[in-house]
Amino acid sequence: MDRQMDVLLTEAAMLRAGSADELTRHGPRPPFGLAGVNPYFLNRLATVTLSELSFDGIPWEERQCAVVGNAGILTNSSLGAEIDAHSVVIRMNGALTKGFERDVGGKTSLTLFHPDISMPIQHSARPFLFWWVCLYATLDDGRSLNACV
Repeated sequence: MDRQMDVLLTEAAMLRAGSADELTRHGPRPPFGLAGVNPYFLNRLATVTLSELSFDGIPWEERQCAVVGNAGILTNSSLGAEIDAHSVVIRMNGALTKGFERDVGGKTSLTLFHPDISMPIQHSARPFLFWWVCLYATLDDGRSLNACV
């Protein structure tokens, strides 16, 4: 494997590297590289497609994404319906929604976790739950999610 780490890890870069195990053994640690990252997460990230994130059938110019944190700023905001109206809702660090739908909505398309969060996220039942490494993702022309890092 070339020890030069791509800034964005694309599906093609993963194929060139040969395996997620190889990618996690070399280079800098997150957020600038993948050394020490559990290969499980990279293997999961490589299987996600944009269509799985509910953009199917929505014209490009009408796609909307809400990124929702969990610092409490939405308390008593009544923005839940507005948040849920977005095509994709990305949430951070497993923020609770149940019981708070009026303020934060209930829809979750993708959940990102910071590596310091000490939760058993590897076996979570959530469909799209990824380590913060995915925060550096790019949507290739908005049509496929082939990059995560």
